Amino acid sequence: MPSTVAQGVPARWDDALDELFSQVLAPFFVRSEPRLRARACLDGLLSSLERKNGWLLAEYAGNGTPDGMQRLFSHARWDADEVRDALRAQVAERLGSRDGVLVVDDTGLEKKGRCSAGVQRQYTGTAGKITNCQIGVFAAYAVPGGQRVLIDRELYLPASWFDEPARLAGAGVGAGVVFATKPELAWRMIERAADDPLLTFAWVGGDESTGEVSTMMVRKHGRALPPMCGHLEYRMMEIRRQGVPRGDEVVSAGVQGGRRRVVSVRSGTDAGIGG
Repeated sequence: MPSTVAQGVPARWDDALDELFSQVLAPFFVRSEPRLRARACLDGLLSSLERKNGWLLAEYAGNGTPDGMQRLFSHARWDADEVRDALRAQVAERLGSRDGVLVVDDTGLEKKGRCSAGVQRQYTGTAGKITNCQIGVFAAYAVPGGQRVLIDRELYLPASWFDEPARLAGAGVGAGVVFATKPELAWRMIERAADDPLLTFAWVGGDESTGEVSTMMVRKHGRALPPMCGHLEYRMMEIRRQGVPRGDEVVSAGVQGGRRRVVSVRSGTDAGIGG
């Protein structure tokens, strides 16, 4: 496993990442020191490091101590939501397709202790069991040919956390944050993507873990969004290309009666796996 940036990042990849960083992240750091530190941190986050904490990210960047990385995480001023919007704009420009698919899903991030925002013992499919973890809800944009990229995220805060205001404040959760279910968090990201005039997609996909798919479909119709495919198993999801390229056919695999079956969803329909 590469132990430093110089060992782990091919030159061509480094140049391309520099260009993207300059357009997505760099504008939001006024001072050069945190801007350069953020660039080094990004290298570490994209590396094959097994663990990615302040110490190891600093070591990967060639720093003797984690102080600089800790200052970046604790004191640097930048707006993560503005960075998210800038990233989505780049995705729309570089990968945007009328045949795109917006996919929403949640995943668990195993943790130790109880200080990380939203952490508690809860089920996560990542571990396949109830464990101490955070749950994040994510939105990805996929296009024909297999290209896909994460474009949005929301952290799920269990209802129990709102019984302990001091714990929320200690974890850095803003005073105005209120409880939201995972489907509600997913819907926020769908609306943000739909409100972006540059981002186009023909389908919205989400599996049963997102929950309340039928409710989301009703809300979708109120927004005149693209069709929604519920209960997708993402490892099997693809866009089938036959003859003239078209993105209005999504092939998903579901489980029914203990067996996996393939369902073709065509333009103009909302479909779950059940029918």
